[in-house]
Amino acid sequence: MQKIRYTVTTLSPILISKLSGDRNMTETFDYIPGRVMLGIFASKYIKAKQLTNAAHNDDNFVKYFLTDDVIFTNALLTKDNKDLVPTPFSIQKSKEDESVLCDLLFKEFDDEYEQTKYLGGYNLKEDSIVKHATVDKSLNFHHARDENTNTSKEGMIFNYESIGKDQEFTGYLIGEKIKDFKDIFKEEFEAFIGRSKTAQYGRIKVEMGNVEEYNPEVTTVNTLTFLSDVILYNENGQSTTDLSVLKKYIYDKLLREIKIDKAFIKTSRIDNYVSVWKLKKPSETAFASGSCFFISGLNREDIEKLKEIEKSGIGERRNEGLGRIKFGLQGEISSGKELKSESKNDDAPEIVPEIVKNIVEYSIQETIKRQIKSSAINDSIDFYFKNKKDALSNSLIGRLESFVKTGQTIEDFKSNLDRLRKTASDNIKKCNFDGTDFFEYMKNKNITASNITVESAFSSIASEDVKKLYNVESDTDFNRNLFKDYYLTFFSYLRKQMKGGKNK
Repeated sequence: MQKIRYTVTTLSPILISKLSGDRNMTETFDYIPGRVMLGIFASKYIKAKQLTNAAHNDDNFVKYFLTDDVIFTNALLTKDNKDLVPTPFSIQKSKEDESVLCDLLFKEFDDEYEQTKYLGGYNLKEDSIVKHATVDKSLNFHHARDENTNTSKEGMIFNYESIGKDQEFTGYLIGEKIKDFKDIFKEEFEAFIGRSKTAQYGRIKVEMGNVEEYNPEVTTVNTLTFLSDVILYNENGQSTTDLSVLKKYIYDKLLREIKIDKAFIKTSRIDNYVSVWKLKKPSETAFASGSCFFISGLNREDIEKLKEIEKSGIGERRNEGLGRIKFGLQGEISSGKELKSESKNDDAPEIVPEIVKNIVEYSIQETIKRQIKSSAINDSIDFYFKNKKDALSNSLIGRLESFVKTGQTIEDFKSNLDRLRKTASDNIKKCNFDGTDFFEYMKNKNITASNITVESAFSSIASEDVKKLYNVESDTDFNRNLFKDYYLTFFSYLRKQMKGGKNK
């Protein structure tokens, strides 16, 4: 198998929008999705071959762009001419001393560092030193426009988050005998991607490297790390994050059972629009990039097979950059180092208009709420499928919802749980979720911006200067009500699934 390294340089801010529940805020990914690069190359191929609307009749077009013969990986951040990878979720930093890092796949923090949070961003591990970096982003404010008159709406503002210009991202084209593919394109070309390409966004430069043999290095076999989102289908053809399905995928490749001893997982929803179809692709549940696992059951005799798995990836839609994995990437770490950005953002003004502060506060709060609600929806889906036999009754769900609505704090909610009659509490305890019974899950789950979503929310909102305008962790009123967003969404979505299941 062969590979071609390609580099994307942002010549202007770029906005590749992802799912957002806020109509006044458009967020961006912090990488260039493989499906976007596939679209760029497909468009240029059609123009070069003058295929217009008959591209599907061209055998090479079908082979290159409509099958898994050529894989277009995501383009990830590059610093100091080194390719970085998404930071695994197990790599945490201490809240007391953020210079102290630990990979929880291998060991726990010392007792003196009681609270930790996800490092986030990208990283490169050299020996035991983790070098980490984040994508430079900016938040741009625009007047909302009236679609009928094409004029600005007075007092209405929407926000574009964008990847800053002058940053480099690298990805790979992977396939058998892809030299013929490369010969179709120039060594270097410019293109436009993402939203608002007719405005000041979206201009990039693409540079293609040489064709090389692809022989990934695997030195250890005890960890598995997802470098992109991964879609796996169960026996019913549904996308899932069930670990038993992941183990089956590995077994089908190796013909050897593996055991997952420890896992750090987040889920994501993949939902994108296909302009040729003028439709969205079906929404999929996926393991999020950064999910990682400590595995046993493999030995060094499996290394060559593991290399083959890495080459092709696992799961669905691999030609779009999904399903990229790495064995043996992680190990014990001793410290971290920040890779500074080469681009320079303007300093934040010393005097900030009040309206800007309000917009920043609103944007951060709405982002956190969306993430909590998204987490609740994903948790509700997992809970429903894992507890069909011991499903909660509608009346008991209604009782729990009333506890959420009437409680002023999460402590009030937990106190009300203790007042349930034994029959009700026993029915709740029959349901297992997240490694414990559901009653204990609700008793132990803390829902605040600081311990659930603040890191990812901040990294997707703005630069460090903007973060200083609003400290969400110290906003007690905002944090006090977050548990309501989670549980009301959880129970509401659970009702919908139960109702849908009965109608089928």
